[in-house]
Amino acid sequence: MSDPVIKEQTVIVKKNQGLTQVLKGIVDKMKKENPDSVFISDGKITLGEWNAAMDKLAELNQERKNTGKASIFTGGTDKTKAGWHNSFIIHPEQEITFSKEELTELFSAMGVTVKSAAPAPVETEAPVETESPAETEPADQAEPPIETESPAADETNPNVIYNTEGKKTGEIFYREDGTKDYESTYNPQTGNITSLITYREDGVTKNAEYTYDPQTGKKTSWIGYREDGTKDCEYTYDLQTGNETSLITYREDGVTKNAENTYDPQTGKKTSGIGYREDGVTKEEEYTFDPQTGNETSKISYREDGSIEYVSTYDSEGNILETTYYRENGKKAWLKNLIF
Repeated sequence: MSDPVIKEQTVIVKKNQGLTQVLKGIVDKMKKENPDSVFISDGKITLGEWNAAMDKLAELNQERKNTGKASIFTGGTDKTKAGWHNSFIIHPEQEITFSKEELTELFSAMGVTVKSAAPAPVETEAPVETESPAETEPADQAEPPIETESPAADETNPNVIYNTEGKKTGEIFYREDGTKDYESTYNPQTGNITSLITYREDGVTKNAEYTYDPQTGKKTSWIGYREDGTKDCEYTYDLQTGNETSLITYREDGVTKNAENTYDPQTGKKTSGIGYREDGVTKEEEYTFDPQTGNETSKISYREDGSIEYVSTYDSEGNILETTYYRENGKKAWLKNLIF
């Protein structure tokens, strides 16, 4: 029986493994080699202990970053189901070396006790492959909802893309029939999502396309597509408030503009709107709105040649104040309190 003293260990991550499974593999290996010296509180690692272990991993990972050492994982540290796919990211065949001190802290968080009859010198073990999830997870110990591996662990998502540094750059999800459901790209430095495209049932035609700020992960734009794949509408968003800042709708060809609106980033209310004629360039109508109340403040109507037909202004309640009508020769007549 080998000495169960905690030593520096290097593990090789298997396909479909997450960090919790990697840690459990280390514990199982030590317990198998030293059954009388390695103890797990309550006979299993509870969800609370897993959460504590992930908090400790986040702390250790930050310490490594602060000292210029190789990170244990990339992405964020969100342990909720909503954020798991962007957090605690590792990849197949990645080598992770845990120091004696790191393992001691992690084992403590996991409720694992290691007893040694006599102190032994710190040694570095050769890289070992941890056991697969099916072998390391007992029947009564389900993986907590902090799974660190991306949905590659799911048969519906067999394609996760990494760069040469082992950082995730893309992900593709498939339906049960093999058609593409949606795909996303990630910033390898921040781990944040940068784009997401969803597809219709054929797996080829786009349904919607989202873009995100690589630094914050916040949505910056959204494009909706028709059933034939032509562009239907396009939104942009303010990074600070998350409110819409613009909307463009398109005619059936997906290229020609139909209308264009802008919104106040603070209130989210419309500030201006333009309606275009069939060519998508010539204005038909143009509006302005109060960003606080959302009420219309002015309207311009254009003729087919693009010249102004009339201009109306409104009060804070949306009631018309004055309309200036322009004749075809360019001359104008002042008509008050006249609603066209």
